[in-house]
Amino acid sequence: MRPPICAICHKRFKTSDGGLVHFKETEEDKVFNLKFKTTRMVGHKRALEWFCGEHIAVARKHKHLIWREAKPLIKEGS
Repeated sequence: MRPPICAICHKRFKTSDGGLVHFKETEEDKVFNLKFKTTRMVGHKRALEWFCGEHIAVARKHKHLIWREAKPLIKEGS
């Protein structure tokens, strides 16, 4: 798994100061994540991103979207 570095501002943080948000998966994400699970790959699942305390609330607001749709909205803070 990737270390806790915010997907928006790239700031490193303690996991207690932010967290992971799981976005809606695309079909490609679903295939990758299934392979990830069944082969016991080591790494970071798709549609799963880290956010610092400054960005996590907005990120959670958009978790119903796929990551590529949510990212610009989170960046603008809406």
